[in-house]
Parts: sequence; C-alpha cells; structure tokens
Amino acid sequence: MCLHLMRQKSDYPEHYDPSVLVPIERRSHRQTIGVTDSLFRGYDTWNAYEVSCLLNHGMPIAAMLQIRYDCRSPYMVESRSFKHYLNGYHQEKRGATRSEGVALLCQTTQEDLSSLLKTEVIVRETVPLSQPDAWQRSFECLETRYVIPITDYRENRALLCCISNPKRHLCRYHSRLLRSRCPHTQQPDWGDLFVALDAATVPTPESLLAYLISFRQENQFHEAVVETIYHRLYTCCVPAELMVLAQYTRRGGIDINPLRYTSEKILPFELGTFARTPRQ
Repeated sequence: MCLHLMRQKSDYPEHYDPSVLVPIERRSHRQTIGVTDSLFRGYDTWNAYEVSCLLNHGMPIAAMLQIRYDCRSPYMVESRSFKHYLNGYHQEKRGATRSEGVALLCQTTQEDLSSLLKTEVIVRETVPLSQPDAWQRSFECLETRYVIPITDYRENRALLCCISNPKRHLCRYHSRLLRSRCPHTQQPDWGDLFVALDAATVPTPESLLAYLISFRQENQFHEAVVETIYHRLYTCCVPAELMVLAQYTRRGGIDINPLRYTSEKILPFELGTFARTPRQ
C-alpha cells in the first residue's frame, strides 16, 4: 500500500489553466441559516505564500499575493482549485524583470477571478508582518481567562447565553481555538477568531468560548463559519455594531481571512491592512 501511494501522481497542473478554477455559490448556505446580503458588509482576503513563475530568460521568481473581494459577490472560489490555478504559473514565463513578472501575475489572476466570481477582485503583492498589530493585542483572549467544561463539538447556537450590557461597553474577544473541517475532505482548518460587539445585550465570555469551540467538528467552508457566527450573534444580541473576523492558518500555501461587519466604524484597522497572526 505504501509503495502504491508513493507512485501516485499529483494532479496539480503543469501550466497556466484558468479552467481549473471552481466557483462556489454563496446563496445556498445563506438560505440554510436565514442570512441575506443586507445583514452585513465585508471582504474575503486570501494570502497566497507560494506563488512563482519564470522570467522570459528562465530565471524563477517568487512572490506573495493578497487577493480580496466583496462578500456580497454571488460566488467565492473553491480553495483547492485556486491552489491548482496558482501552481499552474510555476513553469510559465511572465515578463523580463521581477516587477514586470509580478505585475503580470497580479493582472492575470485579477482578471480570471473577477470573471469567475462576477465581482471586482483586487490582487496585489504583499509582504509578511512578523508581529501582531496593537489592535490584535487589544482583544481579550478567551481561553487564557476561562476554563470551562465542553461537551458540544458541532455548531450549537443554544450555547450562547446573553446578559445585559447597560454601560454599552465595547466587547472585543479573541480565541485561538477556532477549528472547523473542510466539507469536501474533512481536513481540519485552524484559525484565530476576533469578535467586536457594541450592543445592549452581549454573550457571556464563557458561553461565547463554548460556542466557538462547538465548530470543532463542523463541516463548513471558512466563509460559511464566519457568516454563521455573525448571524447567531446578530440574532442573539441585536447589536448596533458587529465585526467577526477569522484568520485561518495556511493550508497548501494559502490562508483565508473572511471579514463581516455592520459598518467600518467597528473595525479596529483600515480595510485590507490587518496584520497576520503569529500562526499565519
């Protein structure tokens, strides 16, 4: 069996091929949980760490790309197909200089994704940030303060227990325990979850932690996890302002960062500029 597995060939494409990209309709999951596009604004931000191509004379270059598009697009891109798409660049010649090559990578990827997803997609080169931003440190890390018994590992809205917040204290919570599973492969997806909430009624920190952990064996895409959490908090607390951001660790050279919010007033960062977590 081991020898057989060793002999299996990878199905990664050898050349640039936009036909490998697979769109996923957002509507089906949103209908399942009763969410409409009017409930939130937001973006899906992907960081691709393993992007490469050849220059015209054969010298390879490497780059990190950031891809961002509106969460109200009718489609999102399936992550495995996007990894295959990017790998198709590896032996393709793109430009005479590094700057020209990266510019062509960004332009082509932007055009292909915009066409696929029926929305404007922004693709740019980015660089890693080695330290967390101040805003990340300002969020209370739930599991460092609360140790609670856990029995639910599938999404359970009943775990959220809300209390009055008469002084309208802005709640900012963070957990490193977000874990869900890919609905296609059941592979685990790990991430950091950030919640900012301005409401007269808020979940207790313990119940919020238990609720986030309940995604541990949930089979949902990254974007669907964030929208489910957002919808449950919005329904439970009826907030004036709400933000939910998940920063998933990379798999296959890509990390995915879905962001949903009521308005930009609640964001502790400028759009498109939030720092990566140490695990990313």
